[in-house]
Amino acid sequence: MGQRRKDSTNRLLPDDLQPNIGLDADDRQAVAEILTKLLPIETGLTIKTRFAHWNVRGKRYFEQRSLLSSHYEQLNQIIENLNDRIRMLGEIAVDRLQEFLGSFKWDDLRKDGPDIKELLAAHETAIRSLREDAKKCSEEYGDEVTRQFLVEILFQHEKMAWNLRSYFEP
Repeated sequence: MGQRRKDSTNRLLPDDLQPNIGLDADDRQAVAEILTKLLPIETGLTIKTRFAHWNVRGKRYFEQRSLLSSHYEQLNQIIENLNDRIRMLGEIAVDRLQEFLGSFKWDDLRKDGPDIKELLAAHETAIRSLREDAKKCSEEYGDEVTRQFLVEILFQHEKMAWNLRSYFEP
């Protein structure tokens, strides 16, 4: 039918339907693992942002609520895109909910919700992780497409962090 691929990884697909996108199976798998590890980070930040959104109070109520709503919508899209990219690499978007629930710091969700500084710190943590992962995708695995994809997500986080940081500027 087609050229048999020696580097097949997805057991659900026959060899001739495995991704043939210029990356060998080991590299595709490693990149997919990088993306999979980002899912709990993005999901945790989404939950924190929603919780902050639900618990906004004070003088800038409408402004903060609108900003946080915009942020969690962007974060939802990032999660969707991460899962799509994992599938494009021929891997299954792994459900790590149990692992995530075990590692998520539920104490972060106080009854008054996370504040802007906590959200800012979480975005900056994501930015540092994305920067390292983008570099690794390019230098170790030769996957420039995923590198660019991660750089775009990094840019979104930098913009969200800048939006949050602007609350503290005089």
